[in-house]
Amino acid sequence: MPKRSLKKIPEISVVCPTYNSSKFIIRTLQTVVDQVQPPAELIVSDDGSADNTVEIIEKFLEDKRVKIPTRILRNPHRGVAATRNAGILSASKEWIAFLDSDDLWLPEKLQKVSEVIRKYPDVNFIYHNQERLRVDGRKELFDHEAKYQPDIPLINQLFKMDIFATSAVTCKRDLLINGGLFNSGYVCCEDYELWIRLAPKIKLHAMKDILGYYILRAENLTCTKLERTMLNDIHIKTIHRNMVSRSVYLFGVLIAIAHYIFEKSGIRRYPALDNLIRKFAQLVRKL
Repeated sequence: MPKRSLKKIPEISVVCPTYNSSKFIIRTLQTVVDQVQPPAELIVSDDGSADNTVEIIEKFLEDKRVKIPTRILRNPHRGVAATRNAGILSASKEWIAFLDSDDLWLPEKLQKVSEVIRKYPDVNFIYHNQERLRVDGRKELFDHEAKYQPDIPLINQLFKMDIFATSAVTCKRDLLINGGLFNSGYVCCEDYELWIRLAPKIKLHAMKDILGYYILRAENLTCTKLERTMLNDIHIKTIHRNMVSRSVYLFGVLIAIAHYIFEKSGIRRYPALDNLIRKFAQLVRKL
């Protein structure tokens, strides 16, 4: 890709959806405040929290004398998709960086993302690696960058699995709006469904840097949540199956089922899943 001057600092809006996040939101917002290169604005979009999340945020901003321009949106409870959409529509900058209310960024996150934006004018979607912090204290590398293969169509890779994590994504606001935003009909996997819809328009840059932490909380591992995630995953692939070949679609369904089995059984997901993927790698490369 052609490079350009490093003079102008990109303007990035941070969109942080919250819902009953009082126990962990301050730690998350502190990682925004601690950025080496602060965002142009911070938009906290609350999904009708029943606890004191909004009050805690307001006190934090006041006590810390946060200088980042900040807006708190008080939305009715409609789910994370609608809440993120409200934040996107409220944003005034060209770029959106997502941060879920229980995830964390490293201080150099926005600085390093901005360097990519300034170097590569054709890019409209950037993501980086993360570490996943499990409830038992184990750390696992979310090596998103290694999963991306430039020689394979992005849509084929997304049907294999979601290679993006929302808190690791920074993308252009108009890409999201023109793509129809998040589908509020999904309780979970709404981000995955959007990435699939956007895939033909995404101009991707994958970063090797570990710039954040995905916090895995106990409620994310309940049987009901895992089953719902698997069913939504398969449903999303099914409604968009015309975007790929039949083989890619069927392979994606197999991966969704394998993911559910590994997580429910407590098997370390990625070594087992990666072994399965390697067995089918030759097939996928031909699709």
